[in-house]
Amino acid sequence: PGGPEGPGEGSGQGAAAFVAPLEPTLPTVRGQFDDFERPVLQGLLPVGVDDPKSNRGPYDAVFGWRWLVGGGPVGTWVGGTPTGASGGRGHVPIGDGAGAGDSSGAHFVQSGYNPPDHYRVWGPETQTLRAVSDFAAAHLRHTQFASYVRIQAYAKLANVWPQALQQLHRWSASTQLIEPQWILDLNQARSIAAAGSPTIRQTLFVKVEIKSRYPEGDGRFLSPGSWAYIFPDDPARLVRLNGWTDPTRWVSPPTVTQVGNFVVRDHWQYTVLQDGTIGIEPQWDNQGQPVRQTVYRIDDFFFIGVNVGDPVQIRNPYNFQSRGDLPAPTDLDHSLVKPQPASERRYLTFLAAVRRPDTAELWPAKFTGGKPDSAMLAIAQAQVFNNHSFDLWTQMWGEQLEPVTDYAGWLQTLVQGQQANLPPTLAPQTVQEVSQYLTAASPVASVALTH
Repeated sequence: PGGPEGPGEGSGQGAAAFVAPLEPTLPTVRGQFDDFERPVLQGLLPVGVDDPKSNRGPYDAVFGWRWLVGGGPVGTWVGGTPTGASGGRGHVPIGDGAGAGDSSGAHFVQSGYNPPDHYRVWGPETQTLRAVSDFAAAHLRHTQFASYVRIQAYAKLANVWPQALQQLHRWSASTQLIEPQWILDLNQARSIAAAGSPTIRQTLFVKVEIKSRYPEGDGRFLSPGSWAYIFPDDPARLVRLNGWTDPTRWVSPPTVTQVGNFVVRDHWQYTVLQDGTIGIEPQWDNQGQPVRQTVYRIDDFFFIGVNVGDPVQIRNPYNFQSRGDLPAPTDLDHSLVKPQPASERRYLTFLAAVRRPDTAELWPAKFTGGKPDSAMLAIAQAQVFNNHSFDLWTQMWGEQLEPVTDYAGWLQTLVQGQQANLPPTLAPQTVQEVSQYLTAASPVASVALTH
Protein backbone atom coordinates (compact mmCIF):
# COMPACT_ATOMS: atom_id res chain seq x y z
CA PRO A 1 0.00 0.00 0.00
CA GLY A 2 2.93 2.40 -0.08
CA GLY A 3 6.10 3.44 -1.84
CA PRO A 4 9.42 5.08 -0.94
CA GLU A 5 9.31 8.76 -0.36
CA GLY A 6 11.33 10.73 -2.92
CA PRO A 7 12.90 14.14 -2.77
CA GLY A 8 10.68 17.18 -2.76
CA GLU A 9 9.33 19.96 -0.63
CA GLY A 10 8.55 18.27 2.64
CA SER A 11 8.56 14.60 3.49
CA GLY A 12 5.22 14.04 1.82
CA GLN A 13 6.09 15.47 -1.60
CA GLY A 14 7.95 12.45 -3.01
CA ALA A 15 6.68 9.60 -5.14
CA ALA A 16 4.09 7.44 -3.38
CA ALA A 17 1.30 5.00 -4.10
CA PHE A 18 -1.33 3.51 -1.81
CA VAL A 19 -4.78 1.96 -1.86
CA ALA A 20 -7.78 3.02 0.16
CA PRO A 21 -9.16 1.82 2.44
CA LEU A 22 -5.75 1.67 4.08
CA GLU A 23 -6.89 -1.20 6.33
CA PRO A 24 -9.14 -3.32 4.10
CA THR A 25 -11.55 -5.67 5.82
CA LEU A 26 -13.11 -8.82 4.43
CA PRO A 27 -15.39 -10.57 6.93
CA THR A 28 -14.79 -14.33 6.93
CA VAL A 29 -15.93 -17.23 9.07
CA ARG A 30 -14.27 -20.56 9.82
CA GLY A 31 -16.55 -23.49 9.18
CA GLN A 32 -16.26 -27.08 10.33
CA PHE A 33 -14.80 -30.26 8.91
CA ASP A 34 -18.18 -31.54 7.69
CA ASP A 35 -18.38 -28.55 5.35
CA PHE A 36 -16.05 -30.54 3.08
CA GLU A 37 -18.64 -33.30 2.65
CA ARG A 38 -20.78 -31.87 -0.13
CA PRO A 39 -17.88 -30.41 -2.17
CA VAL A 40 -15.90 -33.68 -2.02
CA LEU A 41 -18.73 -36.17 -2.56
CA GLN A 42 -21.13 -34.20 -4.74
CA GLY A 43 -19.29 -31.16 -6.09
CA LEU A 44 -21.73 -28.87 -4.26
CA LEU A 45 -21.06 -26.08 -1.79
CA PRO A 46 -22.02 -26.53 1.89
CA VAL A 47 -25.70 -26.14 2.61
CA GLY A 48 -25.35 -22.69 4.17
CA VAL A 49 -23.44 -21.35 1.16
CA ASP A 50 -25.02 -23.12 -1.81
CA ASP A 51 -27.08 -20.83 -4.00
CA PRO A 52 -28.24 -21.73 -7.52
CA LYS A 53 -27.81 -18.17 -8.85
CA SER A 54 -24.75 -16.61 -7.25
CA ASN A 55 -22.85 -19.57 -5.75
CA ARG A 56 -22.49 -22.30 -8.37
CA GLY A 57 -19.26 -23.48 -6.79
CA PRO A 58 -16.67 -24.80 -6.93
CA TYR A 59 -15.88 -27.40 -9.60
CA ASP A 60 -18.50 -26.92 -12.29
CA ALA A 61 -17.62 -23.21 -12.47
CA VAL A 62 -13.85 -23.77 -12.71
CA PHE A 63 -13.52 -27.12 -14.50
CA GLY A 64 -16.92 -27.72 -16.08
CA TRP A 65 -17.56 -30.86 -14.00
CA ARG A 66 -21.24 -31.23 -14.87
CA TRP A 67 -23.50 -33.15 -17.19
CA LEU A 68 -26.71 -32.00 -18.79
CA VAL A 69 -29.98 -33.59 -17.76
CA GLY A 70 -33.35 -33.66 -19.51
CA GLY A 71 -34.21 -33.03 -23.11
CA GLY A 72 -33.09 -35.35 -25.85
CA PRO A 73 -34.13 -36.40 -29.35
CA VAL A 74 -37.74 -36.17 -30.51
CA GLY A 75 -39.14 -38.54 -33.11
CA THR A 76 -41.08 -41.73 -33.74
CA TRP A 77 -40.43 -45.46 -33.96
CA VAL A 78 -41.00 -47.09 -37.32
CA GLY A 79 -40.49 -50.60 -38.64
CA GLY A 80 -37.18 -51.88 -39.95
CA THR A 81 -33.74 -51.68 -38.37
CA PRO A 82 -30.60 -51.14 -40.46
CA THR A 83 -29.69 -54.82 -40.08
CA GLY A 84 -33.16 -56.14 -39.32
CA ALA A 85 -31.69 -58.30 -36.53
CA SER A 86 -34.27 -60.44 -34.78
CA GLY A 87 -34.38 -63.15 -32.14
CA GLY A 88 -32.03 -65.06 -29.88
CA ARG A 89 -30.16 -64.34 -26.67
CA GLY A 90 -28.07 -67.45 -26.06
CA HIS A 91 -28.36 -70.19 -23.45
CA VAL A 92 -25.49 -69.34 -21.04
CA PRO A 93 -26.33 -66.66 -18.48
CA ILE A 94 -22.99 -64.85 -18.82
CA GLY A 95 -23.22 -64.71 -22.62
CA ASP A 96 -23.69 -61.47 -24.50
CA GLY A 97 -26.64 -61.10 -26.86
CA ALA A 98 -25.01 -58.20 -28.70
CA GLY A 99 -25.98 -58.21 -32.36
CA ALA A 100 -29.14 -60.22 -31.94
CA GLY A 101 -31.19 -57.03 -32.03
CA ASP A 102 -34.80 -56.35 -31.18
CA SER A 103 -37.40 -58.86 -32.34
CA SER A 104 -39.74 -55.98 -33.15
CA GLY A 105 -37.44 -54.77 -35.93
CA ALA A 106 -38.34 -51.15 -35.15
CA HIS A 107 -36.00 -48.18 -35.24
CA PHE A 108 -36.15 -44.57 -34.14
CA VAL A 109 -36.48 -41.70 -36.64
CA GLN A 110 -35.42 -38.39 -35.09
CA SER A 111 -37.35 -35.26 -36.06
CA GLY A 112 -36.04 -32.77 -33.55
CA TYR A 113 -34.23 -32.22 -30.28
CA ASN A 114 -35.30 -30.79 -26.94
CA PRO A 115 -32.50 -28.97 -25.08
CA PRO A 116 -31.61 -30.08 -21.52
CA ASP A 117 -33.47 -28.26 -18.78
CA HIS A 118 -30.99 -28.66 -15.89
CA TYR A 119 -27.63 -30.14 -15.02
CA ARG A 120 -25.90 -32.08 -12.27
CA VAL A 121 -22.37 -31.66 -10.99
CA TRP A 122 -19.71 -33.87 -9.48
CA GLY A 123 -16.71 -33.37 -7.21
CA PRO A 124 -13.12 -34.60 -6.76
CA GLU A 125 -14.17 -38.03 -5.47
CA THR A 126 -16.03 -38.85 -8.69
CA GLN A 127 -13.41 -37.15 -10.87
CA THR A 128 -10.55 -39.11 -9.31
CA LEU A 129 -12.30 -42.46 -9.57
CA ARG A 130 -13.21 -41.69 -13.20
CA ALA A 131 -9.55 -41.05 -13.95
CA VAL A 132 -8.65 -44.38 -12.34
CA SER A 133 -11.34 -46.19 -14.34
CA ASP A 134 -10.24 -44.57 -17.61
CA PHE A 135 -6.62 -45.55 -16.95
CA ALA A 136 -7.60 -49.12 -16.09
CA ALA A 137 -9.79 -49.40 -19.20
CA ALA A 138 -6.92 -48.27 -21.40
CA HIS A 139 -4.07 -50.21 -19.81
CA LEU A 140 -5.33 -52.68 -17.17
CA ARG A 141 -8.76 -53.73 -18.42
CA HIS A 142 -8.23 -57.40 -17.47
CA THR A 143 -7.44 -56.58 -13.86
CA GLN A 144 -9.49 -55.42 -10.87
CA PHE A 145 -7.31 -52.37 -10.32
CA ALA A 146 -10.16 -49.86 -10.71
CA SER A 147 -12.47 -51.96 -8.54
CA TYR A 148 -9.88 -52.26 -5.77
CA VAL A 149 -9.21 -48.52 -5.75
CA ARG A 150 -12.94 -47.79 -5.66
CA ILE A 151 -13.55 -50.18 -2.76
CA GLN A 152 -10.71 -48.66 -0.76
CA ALA A 153 -11.88 -45.12 -1.48
CA TYR A 154 -15.45 -45.87 -0.42
CA ALA A 155 -14.30 -47.69 2.69
CA LYS A 156 -12.18 -44.76 3.83
CA LEU A 157 -14.86 -42.21 2.98
CA ALA A 158 -17.43 -44.31 4.83
CA ASN A 159 -15.34 -43.92 7.98
CA VAL A 160 -15.61 -40.15 7.64
CA TRP A 161 -19.12 -39.59 6.25
CA PRO A 162 -21.00 -42.93 6.49
CA GLN A 163 -24.50 -41.48 6.27
CA ALA A 164 -23.66 -39.35 3.24
CA LEU A 165 -22.31 -42.31 1.26
CA GLN A 166 -25.27 -44.48 2.17
CA GLN A 167 -27.65 -41.76 0.98
CA LEU A 168 -25.76 -41.57 -2.30
CA HIS A 169 -25.99 -45.38 -2.69
CA ARG A 170 -22.26 -45.56 -3.20
CA TRP A 171 -21.30 -47.87 -0.38
CA SER A 172 -22.34 -51.31 0.72
CA ALA A 173 -21.12 -52.71 4.04
CA SER A 174 -20.81 -56.16 2.42
CA THR A 175 -18.25 -54.94 -0.13
CA GLN A 176 -14.84 -56.33 0.70
CA LEU A 177 -11.35 -56.08 -0.66
CA ILE A 178 -10.05 -59.62 -1.27
CA GLU A 179 -6.38 -60.54 -1.44
CA PRO A 180 -6.34 -62.78 -4.55
CA GLN A 181 -5.50 -66.47 -4.15
CA TRP A 182 -6.46 -68.45 -7.23
CA ILE A 183 -7.18 -72.16 -7.63
CA LEU A 184 -7.00 -73.00 -11.36
CA ASP A 185 -8.02 -76.67 -11.36
CA LEU A 186 -11.74 -77.24 -11.93
CA ASN A 187 -11.86 -80.55 -10.01
CA GLN A 188 -10.08 -78.98 -7.04
CA ALA A 189 -12.51 -76.08 -7.17
CA ARG A 190 -15.42 -78.54 -7.03
CA SER A 191 -13.88 -80.23 -3.97
CA ILE A 192 -13.48 -76.88 -2.22
CA ALA A 193 -17.06 -75.96 -3.03
CA ALA A 194 -18.32 -79.30 -1.66
CA ALA A 195 -16.31 -78.94 1.54
CA GLY A 196 -17.29 -75.31 2.01
CA SER A 197 -13.75 -74.38 3.01
CA PRO A 198 -11.95 -72.21 2.17
CA THR A 199 -14.60 -69.75 1.04
CA ILE A 200 -14.83 -69.27 -2.72
CA ARG A 201 -15.06 -65.52 -3.26
CA GLN A 202 -15.18 -65.44 -7.07
CA THR A 203 -15.32 -67.66 -10.13
CA LEU A 204 -13.48 -66.34 -13.17
CA PHE A 205 -14.31 -67.08 -16.82
CA VAL A 206 -13.05 -65.89 -20.19
CA LYS A 207 -15.61 -65.73 -22.97
CA VAL A 208 -14.87 -65.60 -26.70
CA GLU A 209 -17.94 -64.96 -28.87
CA ILE A 210 -18.13 -64.99 -32.64
CA LYS A 211 -20.83 -64.73 -35.30
CA SER A 212 -20.75 -66.55 -38.63
CA ARG A 213 -22.86 -66.83 -41.75
CA TYR A 214 -22.09 -70.57 -41.83
CA PRO A 215 -22.80 -73.08 -39.04
CA GLU A 216 -20.05 -75.01 -37.32
CA GLY A 217 -19.39 -78.18 -39.32
CA ASP A 218 -20.02 -76.51 -42.67
CA GLY A 219 -17.02 -76.76 -44.98
CA ARG A 220 -16.99 -72.98 -45.34
CA PHE A 221 -17.06 -72.38 -41.57
CA LEU A 222 -14.44 -69.81 -40.49
CA SER A 223 -13.56 -68.97 -44.09
CA PRO A 224 -12.19 -65.41 -44.52
CA GLY A 225 -14.86 -62.73 -44.39
CA SER A 226 -17.56 -65.11 -43.16
CA TRP A 227 -17.15 -64.56 -39.42
CA ALA A 228 -16.25 -61.85 -36.89
CA TYR A 229 -15.77 -61.38 -33.17
CA ILE A 230 -18.71 -59.86 -31.37
CA PHE A 231 -16.30 -57.39 -29.75
CA PRO A 232 -13.39 -57.00 -32.21
CA ASP A 233 -11.46 -54.62 -29.97
CA ASP A 234 -11.59 -57.02 -27.02
CA PRO A 235 -12.28 -60.56 -28.28
CA ALA A 236 -11.48 -62.31 -24.98
CA ARG A 237 -13.58 -60.80 -22.22
CA LEU A 238 -13.29 -61.58 -18.50
CA VAL A 239 -16.36 -62.35 -16.42
CA ARG A 240 -16.17 -62.54 -12.62
CA LEU A 241 -19.07 -64.09 -10.73
CA ASN A 242 -19.44 -63.82 -6.96
CA GLY A 243 -19.15 -67.14 -5.17
CA TRP A 244 -18.92 -70.52 -6.85
CA THR A 245 -20.29 -71.29 -10.33
CA ASP A 246 -19.77 -74.72 -11.90
CA PRO A 247 -19.75 -74.25 -15.70
CA THR A 248 -20.87 -77.83 -16.32
CA ARG A 249 -24.31 -76.94 -15.00
CA TRP A 250 -24.79 -74.89 -18.17
CA VAL A 251 -24.32 -77.96 -20.39
CA SER A 252 -27.57 -78.83 -22.15
CA PRO A 253 -27.04 -80.74 -25.40
CA PRO A 254 -27.31 -80.12 -28.26
CA THR A 255 -27.18 -76.32 -27.86
CA VAL A 256 -24.67 -76.11 -24.99
CA THR A 257 -21.87 -78.67 -25.02
CA GLN A 258 -18.63 -79.29 -23.19
CA VAL A 259 -15.79 -79.24 -25.72
CA GLY A 260 -12.89 -79.59 -23.30
CA ASN A 261 -12.05 -80.04 -19.66
CA PHE A 262 -12.60 -76.37 -18.97
CA VAL A 263 -14.61 -75.11 -21.97
CA VAL A 264 -18.37 -74.86 -22.53
CA ARG A 265 -19.69 -73.92 -25.98
CA ASP A 266 -23.06 -72.34 -26.69
CA HIS A 267 -24.65 -72.60 -30.18
CA TRP A 268 -27.53 -70.31 -31.01
CA GLN A 269 -28.72 -68.18 -33.91
CA TYR A 270 -30.72 -65.19 -35.00
CA THR A 271 -31.72 -63.62 -38.31
CA VAL A 272 -30.80 -60.40 -40.07
CA LEU A 273 -31.58 -58.58 -43.28
CA GLN A 274 -27.90 -57.76 -43.75
CA ASP A 275 -24.58 -57.80 -41.90
CA GLY A 276 -21.58 -56.62 -43.90
CA THR A 277 -19.10 -57.67 -41.20
CA ILE A 278 -19.68 -61.34 -42.08
CA GLY A 279 -20.55 -60.96 -45.77
CA ILE A 280 -24.36 -61.10 -45.56
CA GLU A 281 -25.81 -58.82 -48.24
CA PRO A 282 -29.50 -57.89 -48.65
CA GLN A 283 -31.67 -60.33 -50.60
CA TRP A 284 -35.28 -60.09 -51.86
CA ASP A 285 -37.82 -62.74 -52.77
CA ASN A 286 -40.01 -62.86 -55.89
CA GLN A 287 -42.51 -60.47 -54.32
CA GLY A 288 -39.77 -57.91 -53.57
CA GLN A 289 -39.80 -58.55 -49.84
CA PRO A 290 -36.49 -58.66 -47.93
CA VAL A 291 -35.33 -62.14 -47.03
CA ARG A 292 -34.13 -62.88 -43.54
CA GLN A 293 -30.82 -64.71 -43.32
CA THR A 294 -29.44 -66.72 -40.42
CA VAL A 295 -26.47 -65.68 -38.31
CA TYR A 296 -24.84 -68.44 -36.29
CA ARG A 297 -23.37 -67.65 -32.88
CA ILE A 298 -20.62 -69.79 -31.36
CA ASP A 299 -19.73 -68.64 -27.85
CA ASP A 300 -16.99 -70.33 -25.82
CA PHE A 301 -16.71 -69.97 -22.05
CA PHE A 302 -13.38 -70.94 -20.47
CA PHE A 303 -13.15 -71.72 -16.76
CA ILE A 304 -10.05 -69.93 -15.39
CA GLY A 305 -10.24 -70.50 -11.65
CA VAL A 306 -11.72 -69.58 -8.29
CA ASN A 307 -10.50 -66.96 -5.85
CA VAL A 308 -10.26 -68.24 -2.26
CA GLY A 309 -8.36 -65.24 -0.86
CA ASP A 310 -9.11 -63.62 2.48
CA PRO A 311 -10.55 -60.14 3.03
CA VAL A 312 -8.04 -57.34 3.59
CA GLN A 313 -8.54 -55.00 6.50
CA ILE A 314 -8.75 -51.42 5.23
CA ARG A 315 -7.27 -49.08 7.78
CA ASN A 316 -9.31 -46.20 9.09
CA PRO A 317 -7.62 -42.82 8.49
CA TYR A 318 -10.28 -41.06 10.57
CA ASN A 319 -8.54 -41.50 13.93
CA PHE A 320 -9.01 -38.06 15.41
CA GLN A 321 -10.28 -37.62 18.94
CA SER A 322 -12.52 -34.68 18.17
CA ARG A 323 -13.99 -33.14 15.03
CA GLY A 324 -12.88 -29.80 16.40
CA ASP A 325 -9.28 -30.88 15.83
CA LEU A 326 -9.87 -31.44 12.11
CA PRO A 327 -9.15 -28.97 9.30
CA ALA A 328 -12.00 -26.67 8.39
CA PRO A 329 -12.62 -24.30 5.46
CA THR A 330 -12.74 -20.53 5.70
CA ASP A 331 -15.31 -18.69 3.62
CA LEU A 332 -16.83 -15.24 3.34
CA ASP A 333 -19.27 -14.19 6.02
CA HIS A 334 -22.22 -14.32 3.65
CA SER A 335 -24.42 -12.41 6.09
CA LEU A 336 -22.19 -9.37 5.44
CA VAL A 337 -20.40 -9.94 2.14
CA LYS A 338 -23.04 -10.42 -0.55
CA PRO A 339 -23.18 -10.12 -4.34
CA GLN A 340 -24.95 -6.78 -3.99
CA PRO A 341 -23.72 -3.27 -4.89
CA ALA A 342 -23.66 -1.96 -1.32
CA SER A 343 -21.73 -4.96 -0.01
CA GLU A 344 -19.31 -5.00 -2.93
CA ARG A 345 -18.70 -1.26 -2.54
CA ARG A 346 -17.88 -1.66 1.13
CA TYR A 347 -15.61 -4.71 1.01
CA LEU A 348 -14.45 -5.29 -2.57
CA THR A 349 -13.97 -1.82 -4.10
CA PHE A 350 -10.72 0.11 -3.72
CA LEU A 351 -9.29 3.50 -4.68
CA ALA A 352 -5.66 3.65 -5.81
CA ALA A 353 -3.79 6.91 -5.48
CA VAL A 354 -0.42 7.46 -7.21
CA ARG A 355 1.68 10.62 -6.83
CA ARG A 356 5.01 11.49 -8.38
CA PRO A 357 7.04 14.74 -8.40
CA ASP A 358 6.94 16.78 -11.60
CA THR A 359 9.57 19.31 -10.67
CA ALA A 360 11.46 20.50 -13.75
CA GLU A 361 14.89 18.93 -13.97
CA LEU A 362 16.32 22.02 -15.73
CA TRP A 363 16.02 25.43 -14.00
CA PRO A 364 13.21 24.36 -11.61
CA ALA A 365 12.92 27.82 -10.09
CA LYS A 366 11.92 29.21 -13.50
CA PHE A 367 9.53 26.50 -14.65
CA THR A 368 7.79 25.39 -11.43
CA GLY A 369 6.25 28.57 -10.20
CA GLY A 370 2.51 29.12 -10.13
CA LYS A 371 1.47 25.48 -9.68
CA PRO A 372 -0.64 24.56 -6.65
CA ASP A 373 1.40 21.43 -6.01
CA SER A 374 4.84 20.20 -6.97
CA ALA A 375 3.58 16.69 -7.80
CA MET A 376 1.14 15.02 -10.17
CA LEU A 377 -1.67 12.94 -8.64
CA ALA A 378 -3.75 10.22 -10.33
CA ILE A 379 -6.51 8.12 -8.86
CA ALA A 380 -8.28 5.00 -10.12
CA GLN A 381 -11.04 2.80 -8.77
CA ALA A 382 -10.74 -1.01 -8.85
CA GLN A 383 -13.38 -3.67 -8.28
CA VAL A 384 -12.62 -7.21 -7.07
CA PHE A 385 -15.21 -9.63 -8.43
CA ASN A 386 -16.15 -13.26 -8.96
CA ASN A 387 -18.86 -13.65 -11.57
CA HIS A 388 -18.76 -17.44 -11.43
CA SER A 389 -19.45 -18.19 -7.78
CA PHE A 390 -19.39 -15.66 -4.94
CA ASP A 391 -17.38 -17.62 -2.39
CA LEU A 392 -13.83 -18.52 -1.37
CA TRP A 393 -14.30 -22.11 -2.53
CA THR A 394 -14.21 -21.02 -6.16
CA GLN A 395 -10.90 -19.45 -7.08
CA MET A 396 -12.20 -17.41 -9.99
CA TRP A 397 -11.69 -14.00 -8.42
CA GLY A 398 -10.46 -11.19 -10.62
CA GLU A 399 -10.13 -7.43 -10.63
CA GLN A 400 -10.77 -4.61 -13.06
CA LEU A 401 -10.52 -0.83 -13.20
CA GLU A 402 -13.73 1.14 -13.41
CA PRO A 403 -14.79 4.81 -13.31
CA VAL A 404 -14.43 6.50 -9.94
CA THR A 405 -17.80 6.73 -8.19
CA ASP A 406 -18.91 8.30 -4.89
CA TYR A 407 -16.04 10.75 -4.78
CA ALA A 408 -17.23 12.19 -1.48
CA GLY A 409 -17.30 8.71 0.04
CA TRP A 410 -13.66 8.15 -0.89
CA LEU A 411 -12.69 11.46 0.74
CA GLN A 412 -14.33 10.26 3.95
CA THR A 413 -12.48 6.94 3.68
CA LEU A 414 -9.17 8.78 3.32
CA VAL A 415 -9.87 10.98 6.35
CA GLN A 416 -10.69 7.88 8.42
CA GLY A 417 -7.62 6.13 7.07
CA GLN A 418 -5.31 8.73 8.54
CA GLN A 419 -5.91 7.08 11.90
CA ALA A 420 -4.96 3.62 10.54
CA ASN A 421 -1.76 1.74 11.26
CA LEU A 422 0.17 2.72 8.17
CA PRO A 423 3.02 0.62 6.80
CA PRO A 424 6.53 2.00 7.38
CA THR A 425 6.93 2.84 3.69
CA LEU A 426 3.98 5.23 3.73
CA ALA A 427 4.25 8.52 5.63
CA PRO A 428 1.08 9.80 7.36
CA GLN A 429 1.77 13.22 5.83
CA THR A 430 1.42 11.68 2.34
CA VAL A 431 -2.08 10.43 3.04
CA GLN A 432 -2.98 13.77 4.64
CA GLU A 433 -1.72 15.79 1.68
CA VAL A 434 -3.44 13.56 -0.88
CA SER A 435 -6.66 13.86 1.09
CA GLN A 436 -6.33 17.64 1.24
CA TYR A 437 -5.60 17.85 -2.48
CA LEU A 438 -8.62 15.69 -3.41
CA THR A 439 -10.80 17.73 -1.04
CA ALA A 440 -9.67 20.95 -2.69
CA ALA A 441 -10.40 19.43 -6.11
CA SER A 442 -13.94 18.39 -5.17
CA PRO A 443 -15.67 21.23 -7.08
CA VAL A 444 -14.07 20.15 -10.37
CA ALA A 445 -13.97 16.39 -9.70
CA SER A 446 -17.01 15.58 -11.82
CA VAL A 447 -15.39 17.26 -14.82
CA ALA A 448 -11.82 16.10 -14.20
CA LEU A 449 -12.83 12.45 -13.85
CA THR A 450 -14.82 12.39 -17.09
CA HIS A 451 -12.86 14.65 -19.42
